[in-house]
Amino acid sequence: MKKILLVLMLLFLPFSVVEAFPNEPAGYANLYWGESLSNVKRHYATNFIKYNGQAGATYMVSIPDAHGELGVKGHAWAICSFTDNRLWGITLYFPRNDADIERDFQNQRKYLTSICGEAKYNKGYYTWFGNTTVMGLSRKKKGYAIDMVDARFMKLLFKYMKNAEKAKQ
Repeated sequence: MKKILLVLMLLFLPFSVVEAFPNEPAGYANLYWGESLSNVKRHYATNFIKYNGQAGATYMVSIPDAHGELGVKGHAWAICSFTDNRLWGITLYFPRNDADIERDFQNQRKYLTSICGEAKYNKGYYTWFGNTTVMGLSRKKKGYAIDMVDARFMKLLFKYMKNAEKAKQ
């Protein structure tokens, strides 16, 4: 998850959001930005993955039915990131065999473009910027992933990084 966050930070500094993209999610399925970890655990099967610093943790969340959200039908596994027990990031990973990665990735990109509008493209990463969610689509070695981050969290993170950079000077 740190790598995903680093990629997002490096690709999108400075961060500015003009307006929401069409059909902008406020999380995924029935997971919502800022939702408490205890509430997620009440509604979904979760498996702890790791701690991220003093106040963060990552969990695998089993979603029994994604109801077609972002083109995902049926069961979905979401890697969810929490800080201070509040949801701020979701990654959906789609493993594929080598022969299917490119075709399925392009199909997913076309589908997301059809519902969310054109993405910004930078170094192999397609990104949709919204007021609520920053969403990205990228290829992986054995598949592809959709990363979603609470836009408020990203803004706070960029502000923190900017202030830290100023403090170094």
